[in-house]
Amino acid sequence: MNSQILRKVNIETGETIKEIEIGNNSGLSKDWLSSDGMLEYNKSNSKLIYVEYLRNKFYCLDSNLNVLYNSNTIDTVSVNEIKMTKEVERGGKLKMVPSGARKIVNKYCFLDNKNLYVISGLRADNESLKKFNTNTVVDSYNISNGKYRGSFYMKKYENNGIQSALLNNDTLITLSGTNIITYHLENKL
Repeated sequence: MNSQILRKVNIETGETIKEIEIGNNSGLSKDWLSSDGMLEYNKSNSKLIYVEYLRNKFYCLDSNLNVLYNSNTIDTVSVNEIKMTKEVERGGKLKMVPSGARKIVNKYCFLDNKNLYVISGLRADNESLKKFNTNTVVDSYNISNGKYRGSFYMKKYENNGIQSALLNNDTLITLSGTNIITYHLENKL
């Protein structure tokens, strides 16, 4: 209940090969309640990308769970403070959860061979509410160094944002509400 762990396991034997604790000496987040996130793997370059939901942080690891770098998304939320926690029982196990709502900074992410794409959960200061509410904002980062590359908008379908995505070459296949929608991403960045 005090940490999150990324673990590399031999699936034939069940033996743990290596593990790193998110929030300890791994170079990853120090606040385990705020470090919840998404893990993506790019087979072509053997990199793992871990993007935090609740802060502007993401991490690049090699396939042996060594942290190659950490970086920030362009959103400015570096702390998503949790004032209190409470214990709840779920599935016969006691779990610690925040007692209040938190801001989702990064809603979803997906990769291609060169870029990390992060769907932003926050409206930028220079962005109209109407534009933010009718579009999905996608920020792009270079996988090799974590540098910001640019942002683009994708029109929301029937007022639904993207809940899941798969990028195949330059075709983005998304689940939006109950609809499967494809986008062509060529020349977006």
